[in-house]
Amino acid sequence: MRALLRPLARLARRLTGVKAHHLKIPYAWIPYHLYDDGTAWAPLTVTLELTYLCNLRCKMCSLVEGNMVTPQGQRQNPELREADGTLRREISTEEYLDIIRQIGRAGVKAVSLTGGEPTLRRDIATLVAAIKKYPIHLSLISNGSGKPEVYRELIDLGVDSITISVDGTREVHDHVRGREGSFDKAVRAVRTIIDAKKANSDRRPWLEVSCAVSALNQHDLENLVTWFEGYEIDMLNIGHLHYSTAERQAATERLVDGPIMHLKQPELPDRVVAVDTADLVERIARIRASRGTGKVPVKFMPELDADQIHRQYADPQFVHVNKCFHPWLATRIDPWGQMYPCWIDIRLGDVRKRGFMALWNSELYRKFRRNIREQKLLPKCATCPALTDKTWSSVPTLDRGLLQLGRRTLPIRKAVSTQREPVGVT
Repeated sequence: MRALLRPLARLARRLTGVKAHHLKIPYAWIPYHLYDDGTAWAPLTVTLELTYLCNLRCKMCSLVEGNMVTPQGQRQNPELREADGTLRREISTEEYLDIIRQIGRAGVKAVSLTGGEPTLRRDIATLVAAIKKYPIHLSLISNGSGKPEVYRELIDLGVDSITISVDGTREVHDHVRGREGSFDKAVRAVRTIIDAKKANSDRRPWLEVSCAVSALNQHDLENLVTWFEGYEIDMLNIGHLHYSTAERQAATERLVDGPIMHLKQPELPDRVVAVDTADLVERIARIRASRGTGKVPVKFMPELDADQIHRQYADPQFVHVNKCFHPWLATRIDPWGQMYPCWIDIRLGDVRKRGFMALWNSELYRKFRRNIREQKLLPKCATCPALTDKTWSSVPTLDRGLLQLGRRTLPIRKAVSTQREPVGVT
C-alpha cells in the first residue's frame, strides 16, 4: 500500500504545488494559537546528537570553537563535569534504546542522527536497527570518515537518507576540515553509498552532499559543483553560514528563562565569517544559471536573492522569516541526555530521568514556546538553519482569543506514559 501511496502523493504535490514541508505548518500553527500555556503536540522530528567526539577539526564548527572536540574526549569544557568533579557520562546503549522506544511510541515521524561524528559510536548499527522498528524516516549526517562497511550496514538496516559533508575540492576541503585526507574519505563514502544503492536496486537512501559556505571556501563552490557532476547524488546542498555574535548571544540569554549550556561556540572568527558577498553573489548566479544543464541538482539553503545574501553576512538584524514554529515541531537531545529546542541551547532536563514526552511539554519547554510566540524571534535566531521556510512568514498569526476552545494543559495526542520521578534540570 505504501508503495502505491507514495507516487500518488508525489503526483498530488506536483499538481497542487504543495510541498511536503507545507503540510507541517498546520501541525504547528494550531497548537501555537490554541494552547495559551505553550503546549505542543508530539514532535514530528527529533535530532539525536549521538556524540560530540569527532576526528576532524572543522574551522567553522561551533563544537571546535567551544573546545568540545578534543583528543582528551571533550574534557576541557567545565560544564561537562558533575558536582563531584567526575566527567558527565554520555548516554549508554541501553539508555538510548529506552529513549528510542519513547520516541517511537510518541509517534515521532523523523529522526536525524548527528554529532560530532555519529559513526564514531560503536553501537550506531544497534541504534539504527531499533529506530527502524518504527515507521520513522531516519537520516544520518556524517563527515564521510566512517569505514565503508559501516555505511553499507546502515543502508542494509534501512536508513532513509545520508548527508555527507564536503566543503570544497580536495585542498580546500582538507584545509576547512583540519585534516589531510578527509576529502578522499568523504568521496569514498559517497561512492560506497552509490554502489550500495545500485547493488540493492533501491533509490534509498537519499544521498545528499552538503557544503557550508564560508570565507574559507566560497572561491571553490563552482569547482565543487563541477566535481560532483559525475556522481549519482540526489542533491548538492549549499548552505549559508550559520553563526552568531557575542551581542546576539547575550541579548538572547537575557530573554530566555532556564539553564544555558555553552557547549557550542556560535561566535566564529573573522577568517571564517568575513565572506566577500559581492563575489559570492556572482558565483551563486553562475551556479544557478547552469542548473538546467548540469547533471547534479543544486539547492541553496536558504534561497536568497542578491540583497539578502549581502544582508545575511553583514546585517545583524536580517532574518529570512519573521516568526518561528520550530519549537512546536522538533527538538534535540545532546549526548548527555539533555533535551533542548534548537541552537538556543537552553537545557530543559535529562530525558533519562524525566522521560521524553514529560520534558517535551514540561513547564520550562512551554515557557520557552510562550516566549517565542510573544517575541516572534530572538536575537540569536538570525542565520538559524531551521528558519529556511519562507512560507512561515506568509502564515498569519491570529488573536488566540478567537481560537480558544478552552484552555488545555495536555496535548491532544495522548502519549504513552514515560513519566519519571521529577528532578531538577541539570
